[in-house]
Formats: sequence, C-alpha cells, structure tokens
Amino acid sequence: MDKKDGIYYIVMPIHYRELCIGYCVVGNDHEKVEQRFIQHLVLNINNALGEIREYEIMQTMFANINEKWMYDELTGIYNRTGLKKMEKAFLKYVRKNHRKIVVYFIDLDGLKRINDQFGHEEGDCYIKSMAGILTQIDHQGDVISRFGGDEYVILSSYETEDEIDTYLQLIEREIQKYNESGAKHKLSASIGYQTQGEEQSVNFKEMIEEADKKMYICPCGFREKADHFHEKR
Repeated sequence: MDKKDGIYYIVMPIHYRELCIGYCVVGNDHEKVEQRFIQHLVLNINNALGEIREYEIMQTMFANINEKWMYDELTGIYNRTGLKKMEKAFLKYVRKNHRKIVVYFIDLDGLKRINDQFGHEEGDCYIKSMAGILTQIDHQGDVISRFGGDEYVILSSYETEDEIDTYLQLIEREIQKYNESGAKHKLSASIGYQTQGEEQSVNFKEMIEEADKKMYICPCGFREKADHFHEKR
C-alpha cells in the first residue's frame, strides 16, 4: 500500500459464526505477529462475542417464555400464574403509597349459554370484551388477571370506601356503554370484593376466596347497593 519493500498488513475478521462484526488490521508488526499475539487477541474477542451473543439469545428466549407463562393468550392480561408472580410488586406499591388493599372477583354471567348456542368463538369474544373494559378503566398499581375461564381477579388499592364505589360505578358505566353500542351479546357479570383489615396480614388467596363469596349480580349493570351482597349460587 505504501509501495515500500517489507510493508505488509494482516487483516483478521472479528466475527461470531457467520456474523462478521468488523476487522482487526495490523501493519508491519513483526514481533506481535511472530508471537501470535494478534491471533490470540482476535480469537479471544471472537469467543467473547460468541458468549455475549448466546447470552442475548437466551435472554430473549426467557423473555418470550415468561410472557407466555404469565399472560393469558386470549385476552392479553395476566393469567393466574402472572397474578401470583405480581403479588410482591403490587404489595410493594401499596406500602410505598400508604394505601389499603382491595381484591375484586368478577364472574361473567351467561358464558355457557353463549358457548352452547353460538359456539366457543363467540364465547371468546364475550370473554375478551370484559377484559377490554377492565383494562380500559385500569388505574395505577392495579393487577388485572383472568383467573379462570370466565373469572377475573383484580388486585387494587384505595384510601377511602368512596374509591371502591367509584370503581364499581365505572365498571357499570362501561358495561352499559358496551351493551348500548350494538353488541351482539349483552355483557353481564357478578362482582364481589374483599378489603384487608387494619391489623390483618396480607393473604391474597384468602382475600380472593372471600371476594368470590361476596359476589353480587349486575345484569347489564349494577343493582342498588342494598342488593349488592349475597352468597354466590
């Protein structure tokens, strides 16, 4: 290149398998070449790149597995496993913001009838419609999950009982809006909730079970508060 005798360049690819990242170019360095210093250096760089690449691939795979493991495939919200996994983060949020815990349990009405009369594809749409409403009115810190086939559990928080009433009214309003929008199947759900006592240690499993027992019927909306609570049939 310099048109001088004895001038030479060694070009070595820096790569991982078939993926070439760049090149290492050494010019006229007899000592380093003879001692194979450059060759060993580039080889170590290649090995390091290989380990980094494999680590990145593994991280991507784990992220994909976690997503499939934690999220409900039909609705895109957390499944029961995801709900369990998010309990610690939710509890940390509640304590940091000095709020109290409330667990909502929601059970769709009429899903079996829709599945039997119109097929499971229509039933899936019915399930997704409720999930869409719940995510639409989600507020900060909530964990929304599909707990079972037609059941949802929400980990939420509040400062006063009025916040709970407001949340239930929001669900009622969104269900009514959905039903008035020309929906093929009118949404209806039974809903119950359980709050944490002042001195009570947090046991989400027990709170979910209690919320399930306290569900009240709300065909296309909610009844008056006096009719809210009854034992689930």
